[in-house]
Amino acid sequence: MSYHYVSSNKKEAERVNKYAHHVQLAPQLWHQGKKRESIDEYLLAFQHAPSPTDKLRWQMFVEYSAQFEQPRESKDYVEPTSDDIETLRKMMKDKSEFRLFRMAAANTMGNIKMGDATTGNREAAVDLYHQGLEFFEKKLTKHQIKMEQTTKMYDGQDTLVTMAFLVEEQRKRLNYEYKKNTVGISGLSKDELPPQQFTLDGTPLPFFKQGLEPCDYLWEALEYDMVACRRKCCFKRCT
Repeated sequence: MSYHYVSSNKKEAERVNKYAHHVQLAPQLWHQGKKRESIDEYLLAFQHAPSPTDKLRWQMFVEYSAQFEQPRESKDYVEPTSDDIETLRKMMKDKSEFRLFRMAAANTMGNIKMGDATTGNREAAVDLYHQGLEFFEKKLTKHQIKMEQTTKMYDGQDTLVTMAFLVEEQRKRLNYEYKKNTVGISGLSKDELPPQQFTLDGTPLPFFKQGLEPCDYLWEALEYDMVACRRKCCFKRCT
């Protein structure tokens, strides 16, 4: 991944080049096996983006947060620290932040709270998913609507999509997690299933967490995988 920036303003150029340094260093550290250091660099890249609408900003957030949502037995799972939790909590509370990132932070926090069958806190997770949906439902100004419709960011791969597209993807994820843990799987339609996500080595992540959802949903998930895996909307680390 490369990020090139040219400016006649020296200070601005230095600031953005520092951002580019974080963007480029993060995947290098990951491939060196320095997972925690890599995640920290992705967070720094997200925090130091030259603009709230920078085209790489969403991808930096995805790379930062995705490892906290991996299955705990996965080699790519990274335990979130208290600082990570605080970072996500502050993002949720930040009214100046785009709703896309507030929704995504709520979803990640919910998945962290859900944990596994032993340590999970379903009630707290459901509350976080609900908060994320409330961010979506909040009425936007005409300017905010235009921003979402015209601003393009990388979708976690190498495809530029509108922020409005990414917002809808997050709405689906939050709605899926919320309904799955309140009304149950039977209350979900195929259209309400979220896009498939993948681990860093390309392995599809399951739509359920072991020990928390009914096993008979496995067959529905596998059937959906055949369609979802062909869609360009999964999260996969770019090198």
